[in-house]
Amino acid sequence: TRSSLVAALASVLNTNMSRALLVGVDASDSSLKAVRWALSQLLKDGDELHLVYCYTSLDSYIGPEYVNVPTSKQLEQWKAVEQQHLEDFVRRAALADVPGLVFHTHLIAGDPRDVIPETAKKLDAKMIVVGSHGKGLLQRALLGSVSTYLAQNVSRPLVIVPSSS
Repeated sequence: TRSSLVAALASVLNTNMSRALLVGVDASDSSLKAVRWALSQLLKDGDELHLVYCYTSLDSYIGPEYVNVPTSKQLEQWKAVEQQHLEDFVRRAALADVPGLVFHTHLIAGDPRDVIPETAKKLDAKMIVVGSHGKGLLQRALLGSVSTYLAQNVSRPLVIVPSSS
Protein backbone atom coordinates (compact mmCIF):
# COMPACT_ATOMS: atom_id res chain seq x y z
CA THR A 1 0.00 0.00 0.00
CA ARG A 2 1.00 3.61 -0.46
CA SER A 3 1.26 4.30 3.29
CA SER A 4 3.58 1.33 3.84
CA LEU A 5 5.78 2.54 0.97
CA VAL A 6 6.01 5.99 2.52
CA ALA A 7 6.83 4.47 5.92
CA ALA A 8 9.59 2.34 4.38
CA LEU A 9 11.06 5.34 2.58
CA ALA A 10 10.90 7.44 5.71
CA SER A 11 12.83 4.80 7.66
CA VAL A 12 15.53 4.72 4.97
CA LEU A 13 15.84 8.50 5.11
CA ASN A 14 15.38 8.92 8.86
CA THR A 15 18.13 11.13 10.18
CA ASN A 16 18.45 14.29 12.23
CA MET A 17 20.95 15.75 9.80
CA SER A 18 19.93 17.83 6.82
CA ARG A 19 19.59 15.88 3.61
CA ALA A 20 19.87 16.67 -0.06
CA LEU A 21 16.88 15.39 -2.04
CA LEU A 22 17.02 15.53 -5.83
CA VAL A 23 13.98 15.84 -8.08
CA GLY A 24 14.49 15.45 -11.81
CA VAL A 25 12.22 17.91 -13.61
CA ASP A 26 11.33 18.69 -17.21
CA ALA A 27 8.63 21.33 -16.62
CA SER A 28 5.85 18.82 -17.29
CA ASP A 29 2.78 18.11 -15.15
CA SER A 30 4.46 14.82 -14.19
CA SER A 31 7.44 16.75 -12.84
CA LEU A 32 5.14 19.05 -10.91
CA LYS A 33 3.51 16.00 -9.30
CA ALA A 34 6.94 14.65 -8.39
CA VAL A 35 7.94 17.93 -6.73
CA ARG A 36 4.68 18.13 -4.82
CA TRP A 37 5.05 14.51 -3.71
CA ALA A 38 8.59 15.17 -2.46
CA LEU A 39 7.40 18.25 -0.58
CA SER A 40 4.50 16.48 1.08
CA GLN A 41 6.04 13.07 1.75
CA LEU A 42 9.80 13.44 2.16
CA LEU A 43 10.98 16.92 3.01
CA LYS A 44 11.79 17.71 6.62
CA ASP A 45 13.05 20.90 8.24
CA GLY A 46 16.65 21.48 7.26
CA ASP A 47 16.49 19.42 4.07
CA GLU A 48 17.53 20.91 0.76
CA LEU A 49 15.56 20.27 -2.39
CA HIS A 50 17.55 20.19 -5.63
CA LEU A 51 15.65 20.49 -8.90
CA VAL A 52 17.67 19.12 -11.80
CA TYR A 53 16.49 20.26 -15.23
CA CYS A 54 18.29 18.69 -18.19
CA TYR A 55 18.16 20.08 -21.67
CA THR A 56 19.55 19.14 -25.05
CA SER A 57 22.25 21.54 -26.07
CA LEU A 58 22.57 22.82 -29.61
CA ASP A 59 25.15 20.55 -31.17
CA SER A 60 27.28 20.75 -34.24
CA TYR A 61 25.87 18.70 -37.07
CA ILE A 62 28.06 17.79 -39.98
CA GLY A 63 26.77 15.67 -42.85
CA PRO A 64 27.43 15.23 -46.55
CA GLU A 65 25.36 18.28 -47.53
CA TYR A 66 24.76 20.02 -44.23
CA VAL A 67 26.96 21.76 -41.70
CA ASN A 68 25.69 23.52 -38.60
CA VAL A 69 28.04 24.77 -35.95
CA PRO A 70 26.17 26.95 -33.45
CA THR A 71 27.83 30.19 -32.45
CA SER A 72 28.50 30.98 -28.81
CA LYS A 73 25.69 33.55 -28.99
CA GLN A 74 23.24 30.87 -30.24
CA LEU A 75 24.34 28.53 -27.44
CA GLU A 76 23.81 31.29 -24.86
CA GLN A 77 20.37 32.11 -26.30
CA TRP A 78 19.35 28.46 -26.21
CA LYS A 79 20.48 28.13 -22.60
CA ALA A 80 18.57 31.32 -21.72
CA VAL A 81 15.39 29.84 -23.20
CA GLU A 82 15.86 26.66 -21.14
CA GLN A 83 16.60 28.74 -18.03
CA GLN A 84 13.31 30.54 -18.57
CA HIS A 85 11.48 27.19 -18.79
CA LEU A 86 13.02 26.19 -15.46
CA GLU A 87 12.14 29.51 -13.82
CA ASP A 88 8.56 29.25 -15.10
CA PHE A 89 8.35 25.74 -13.64
CA VAL A 90 9.61 26.93 -10.25
CA ARG A 91 6.95 29.68 -10.25
CA ARG A 92 4.29 27.13 -11.24
CA ALA A 93 5.38 24.86 -8.40
CA ALA A 94 5.15 27.87 -6.03
CA LEU A 95 8.35 26.81 -4.26
CA ALA A 96 9.07 30.34 -3.06
CA ASP A 97 5.78 30.18 -1.11
CA VAL A 98 6.80 27.14 0.96
CA PRO A 99 7.89 28.40 4.39
CA GLY A 100 11.46 27.51 5.28
CA LEU A 101 12.12 25.62 2.05
CA VAL A 102 15.70 25.67 0.88
CA PHE A 103 15.84 24.77 -2.78
CA HIS A 104 18.37 24.95 -5.57
CA THR A 105 17.93 24.69 -9.31
CA HIS A 106 20.44 23.01 -11.59
CA LEU A 107 20.22 23.65 -15.33
CA ILE A 108 22.44 21.09 -17.02
CA ALA A 109 22.92 20.28 -20.69
CA GLY A 110 22.87 16.53 -21.21
CA ASP A 111 20.88 13.34 -21.14
CA PRO A 112 18.89 13.09 -17.89
CA ARG A 113 19.75 9.39 -17.68
CA ASP A 114 23.37 10.44 -17.17
CA VAL A 115 22.97 13.85 -15.55
CA ILE A 116 20.57 12.86 -12.75
CA PRO A 117 22.73 10.07 -11.28
CA GLU A 118 25.93 12.12 -11.67
CA THR A 119 24.37 15.12 -9.96
CA ALA A 120 22.90 12.94 -7.20
CA LYS A 121 26.37 11.57 -6.54
CA LYS A 122 27.97 15.05 -6.48
CA LEU A 123 25.30 16.32 -4.07
CA ASP A 124 25.28 13.10 -2.03
CA ALA A 125 21.51 13.09 -2.50
CA LYS A 126 19.75 10.68 -0.17
CA MET A 127 16.88 10.15 -2.60
CA ILE A 128 16.02 10.77 -6.24
CA VAL A 129 12.42 11.54 -7.19
CA VAL A 130 11.15 11.66 -10.77
CA GLY A 131 7.75 11.73 -12.39
CA SER A 132 6.50 9.23 -14.89
CA HIS A 133 4.83 10.39 -18.08
CA GLY A 134 2.72 7.25 -18.20
CA LYS A 135 4.04 6.06 -21.54
CA GLY A 136 2.79 2.72 -22.72
CA LEU A 137 5.02 -0.26 -23.37
CA LEU A 138 5.48 0.55 -27.07
CA GLN A 139 6.36 4.20 -26.45
CA ARG A 140 8.86 3.22 -23.74
CA ALA A 141 10.44 0.67 -26.08
CA LEU A 142 10.72 3.10 -28.98
CA LEU A 143 11.42 6.39 -27.23
CA GLY A 144 12.93 5.23 -23.98
CA SER A 145 11.93 6.25 -20.50
CA VAL A 146 14.13 8.15 -18.09
CA SER A 147 12.32 6.75 -15.07
CA THR A 148 12.61 3.16 -16.31
CA TYR A 149 16.30 3.64 -17.03
CA LEU A 150 16.93 5.15 -13.59
CA ALA A 151 15.01 2.35 -11.87
CA GLN A 152 17.32 -0.17 -13.49
CA ASN A 153 20.60 1.71 -13.13
CA VAL A 154 20.83 3.94 -10.05
CA SER A 155 22.13 2.72 -6.72
CA ARG A 156 20.40 5.41 -4.64
CA PRO A 157 16.82 5.20 -3.40
CA LEU A 158 14.49 6.24 -6.20
CA VAL A 159 10.82 7.17 -6.18
CA ILE A 160 8.90 7.28 -9.43
CA VAL A 161 5.72 9.28 -8.99
CA PRO A 162 3.10 7.97 -11.42
CA SER A 163 1.37 10.46 -13.67
CA SER A 164 -1.98 9.26 -12.35
CA SER A 165 -1.14 9.89 -8.67
